[in-house]
Amino acid sequence: MKQDQLQSLLDHQTQLIENIALENDLSANLRAIVQHIEDCLNDPLLHCSILLLRDGRLFHAAAPGLPPEYCDAINGVEISAHCGSCGTAAYLGKPVISSDIATDPIWTEYADLALNAGLQACWSHPIVSSGGQILGTFGTYYQTPKTPDSSHLEFLEHFSHLASIAIEKHQARSRQKTLVQQLTQAHEQLNSLIMLLPELLIVLDEQGRYVDIYGGDKTLLNANSGRMVGLSVRDIWPPGAAEKIMQFVQSTIESDTVKCFEHTLVSESGPRILENRTVVIKHYRTDDPEKKHVLWMVRDITEQKRAQKQIEQLAFYDPLTNLPNRRLLMNRTQKVIERATRDNRFGALIYIDLNDFKRINDSLGHYVGDELLISVSQRLQGSIREIDTIARIGGDEFVVLMEALGFNENEIASEAKQVSQRILESLESHFELSGGRYKIGASIGIALIDPNADDAIEVLKHADAAMYEAKRNRRDRICFHNALLQAALDRRIRIESEINDALDHMLFHAFFQPQIDLDGNLIAAEALIRWQHPERGLVTPSEFIPVAERMGVIHRIQQVVLNQACQTLKILELNKNLSPDFRIAINICPSQLRQMDLPDLLLKTLKSFSLSPERFILEITEGMLIENLDQTIELLNRLQLLGFKVSIDDFGTGYSSLSYLNQLPVNEIKIDRSFIETLNEEPSSQGIFDTVVSLSQYLHFDVIAEGVEEDNQLQIIRNKKVRGMQGYLFARPMSQASFVDYVAAA
Repeated sequence: MKQDQLQSLLDHQTQLIENIALENDLSANLRAIVQHIEDCLNDPLLHCSILLLRDGRLFHAAAPGLPPEYCDAINGVEISAHCGSCGTAAYLGKPVISSDIATDPIWTEYADLALNAGLQACWSHPIVSSGGQILGTFGTYYQTPKTPDSSHLEFLEHFSHLASIAIEKHQARSRQKTLVQQLTQAHEQLNSLIMLLPELLIVLDEQGRYVDIYGGDKTLLNANSGRMVGLSVRDIWPPGAAEKIMQFVQSTIESDTVKCFEHTLVSESGPRILENRTVVIKHYRTDDPEKKHVLWMVRDITEQKRAQKQIEQLAFYDPLTNLPNRRLLMNRTQKVIERATRDNRFGALIYIDLNDFKRINDSLGHYVGDELLISVSQRLQGSIREIDTIARIGGDEFVVLMEALGFNENEIASEAKQVSQRILESLESHFELSGGRYKIGASIGIALIDPNADDAIEVLKHADAAMYEAKRNRRDRICFHNALLQAALDRRIRIESEINDALDHMLFHAFFQPQIDLDGNLIAAEALIRWQHPERGLVTPSEFIPVAERMGVIHRIQQVVLNQACQTLKILELNKNLSPDFRIAINICPSQLRQMDLPDLLLKTLKSFSLSPERFILEITEGMLIENLDQTIELLNRLQLLGFKVSIDDFGTGYSSLSYLNQLPVNEIKIDRSFIETLNEEPSSQGIFDTVVSLSQYLHFDVIAEGVEEDNQLQIIRNKKVRGMQGYLFARPMSQASFVDYVAAA
């Protein structure tokens, strides 16, 4: 190499290294390398290029002397063993010399491109990184066939190394820039995320000094966050709170486990309940990696606690009176039973059922009823001890749980009775409700909790049974649970189970008792429910109807009666044994009479059998009439307009009153059997009978004499103006098949 070329090379190299060190643009550095080598060689037939390798393809980076169309044509070419000098050098990782492009087989696919561009020779040297990775190629083209001499090869190798330095420097700078961008983005994302967190994150050292503070809700700090770093928790928190925090910091460091605690922060908006968690952070400070730090996470759980309290209120308290509900009562009763068993003590459960509440609630509306229940709850709370629990477990049912009181059963019973009497006395005064004054009483049942008590449900059943006994015997009365009551309760529970089983297995059947006129003609029949018990045979309604009413399944039993009455009518129609005026009487229970959709339910069944309401008499008792009289009158009017007849059953034994009897849409009265039984013995019975008949004539009611069993009764009734009679003297209640035969033979 000539002296002037060597000096030029050194000058160019110094300038290139300086540009690379100054992190100039890679494209500018690579163009400078190409330009410098062309200047040094000073040969107008020579042109250089640098190609960069990416994903197995070569891309032009610098080629100022080559034709642009040639550069564009080979830009992005895939390297291989026969891909021209540069593509092959990059593929093989070693220099490739093509002295004559026209004859070199590695140029077969690209020779025309090169020759058309005036390029006839090409020497290529791979650009290799310090780690041995191929980064690209350095190529030298000649416009005539030519083989390089040693100086050319030195230039190629030397400037390939310079290109490698420039490329590696650029890649390192790009990686660093990308990493910085990623770290900056991650840091910004983390900061944004932390700002949105409801938690506050605080880093404390072993002495409780604030090191770093993260998070959005700075109001949980109890101080200005900008002035806290470097201060101790003792500088910021009140002594009690600070010591509690420090105890947890020390405990966290010593145990190296997560610690949790709560404390209350008094802020301008009121008390705030804070949940705190602490955990050890190791190697937090690079300048002092052995020093331990604690991450303290603070979360405001005030609303969560409030929501939990509301959920507990809904789950365990009656929303109307705010008294404990059945669930909470059962929980507390069970705990009292456990203490009674453990300590051999006694307690008591007082079951209170309001008398006449339904009458007030139905007649005045639920708003007034709710107002009454709230007033009752307030009076009851004033009648018990503070340690006792009073709960509302149903519509108008309250229970007082008296905690374990002592060791003497008689003394406990006496105290429970005294509390019950105070409760009755508290209810004696009138209640002022919506501008009116109303009086209400209660029936009370008491069950003692003894050391042998089974569970809360059983004790509540005992008190419930005692309450019903009190209500059955006389209102505003107190009754204790005893063995006889328990036997009745067990029997009722057994009957409830058997009723459900009977409904499932279709063991209820309608029986029919004929009604005849004074001439002996069949005019109607009463459909009566019977239970065909698998062990006890036919069970009469008096044994199971009250239980079914209380169970809430009376509607299902009544539906059985209605369906079989309809079936019977259809059979009689098919046999053509049915007179035009014949009707079947169906008993309506009290709960049905409270259903304003009763007409629709009846019509739905009748429609399924293609029967008319004119074939039915609906029987109701006097006692059912006085409850919500206006609603009853409205319902009966609707039933009559549809074609049903209405009959008052057991007339004379209830609460008869001319003031409401005159208003009722009634077609028929059935004189109770108690008056028929004494027609021969008591003259007053005939007087009552005659009065009822006269009254019925005046009000245009038909009269049916019920319970006729003797000839002498029949002889007396024949002289009365009644429409029909019913009783054993004519026929007992009979099954559907027997009744069909009876009608056929009539």
